Amino acid sequence: MKRALERAASLVELLLALTITGVLATGILALVGEALHRFALVSGRIAVESAADLVFRQIESDLQTAVLRPDGGVWFAATRQVEVQTGRGDAAVSDADWSAGVKPALGSLNIAGDLASALRFGQAGLWWRFFAQIPDTGDRLSNLSAPRAISYQIVRRRLIASATTPSGTRAPMTYILYRGTARPAGPDWSDFDSSFAVGYDLFAPQYARPDAARIDNVGNVRSPRRFEQVLATDVVDFGVRVWVADSGGRERIAFPTWATSGFAATRHDGREGRPAATPSDERAEIAAAALPLAYGMPVRVDVVLRILTPDGARGLRRLETLPAADVERQWWPFVERESRVFVRAFRLPPPTP
Repeated sequence: MKRALERAASLVELLLALTITGVLATGILALVGEALHRFALVSGRIAVESAADLVFRQIESDLQTAVLRPDGGVWFAATRQVEVQTGRGDAAVSDADWSAGVKPALGSLNIAGDLASALRFGQAGLWWRFFAQIPDTGDRLSNLSAPRAISYQIVRRRLIASATTPSGTRAPMTYILYRGTARPAGPDWSDFDSSFAVGYDLFAPQYARPDAARIDNVGNVRSPRRFEQVLATDVVDFGVRVWVADSGGRERIAFPTWATSGFAATRHDGREGRPAATPSDERAEIAAAALPLAYGMPVRVDVVLRILTPDGARGLRRLETLPAADVERQWWPFVERESRVFVRAFRLPPPTP
């Protein structure tokens, strides 16, 4: 009898020990899961903050040497792109794809919203470009310290090294922020595909022409070519808010507004008997023909980025494989949860006489 009681007591103790172990294991797993979740959140936040910081540092470097001249050329421009983007999009980059299952045009334009959360710049964001005098490397004419055209824009394409896609590639489609540049001159001063040869007018047709023949041709202002020009990936919205100063020095927002399709820094503003500068060969201008441009000399720009977290980027690629109607309904609610908005203001140098 005594041995039977001992065996019974041992069985009860074993069950109790198993129960306690299960409770402890469940608690430990919950703690580990929470720790991993927090680690993923922190890692994602660090990743997007690092990406935003890289973009802003590059923009700051470019704007420090921006060149603005109050003459007949357009030295600074920001224009809204076509709604709806189709095919290879406005940028016409090789392998770009704005077909079904992409960022919807519906809900992607809100230029009167809150700067830090609700402001949206359209399906493909803004196309922003200006001239800057980047310090030279002193090794060849094409790297002279002379004004060159620079552009920023979003392209939806596969992240690959070349201008064309290798057969059978499975690289995912990604929203990529590109910085396109044109060489200032050279290989000699008569070179037709440099900023100097085309001239300092961003509305010249050459700056709106897609061209993937060479990484520093002027066509890269419209159609950036290679991975070296990638600033950040998973940037799902990009735009600028442009400030100008009146005669009394008071600053006001000149662009974006619902009444304007873009902004241009030039004396050819349609006043005082001069014809207004208008873009050449821009699909955006054709689509928004009823809307005028805003003109002036910018004194400040607010740059806005919306970047997906790493988990958000993976989730969005899965979401975009759903039927188009589901993508359109779920895209923005998902992106608002899984992205962060970054804003930074930059002052511009005064115009050069």
